[in-house]
Amino acid sequence: MSFLSGLLHAERQRLGTRALTRSLGCFKQAVLVIRWLIDGTRISQLAGDNTISRSTGYAYLHEGLTVLAAQALGLHSVLLAAKARPTPSPSRWRSRSHATMAALVLLHHDHRRTT
Repeated sequence: MSFLSGLLHAERQRLGTRALTRSLGCFKQAVLVIRWLIDGTRISQLAGDNTISRSTGYAYLHEGLTVLAAQALGLHSVLLAAKARPTPSPSRWRSRSHATMAALVLLHHDHRRTT
C-alpha cells in the first residue's frame, strides 16, 4: 500500500496539487485502487465507502492505474522475469485480469528492490 501511496504522492507533487484540495489522501486513494485490482470491487461501492462521487472514483482509479503502469516493465522484461521464476500451479491462477495486472506490478516492484 505504501508503494502505491508514495507513487500517488509523487504524482501530486509533480502536478503541483495544492494540499487539502483532494477528497481522498494518497493512502485512501491507494486503498481504492488496490481493492479494485484485487477484489474487483465495483466503483459505486468504492465511491460510497469513501463518500465521493462515482466520477471522482473513476478519476482516482484511473490516476492510480496510470502511475502503476508508468512503473511497469516492458513486455520483453516481464517475459524474461517470468521465465526465470518457477511456474505456479494452475490451481493458484486467478481468472481476473485485475489480478494479473496487480501481479505484474508487484513483480516489477520486487524486481526493482532486488537489483
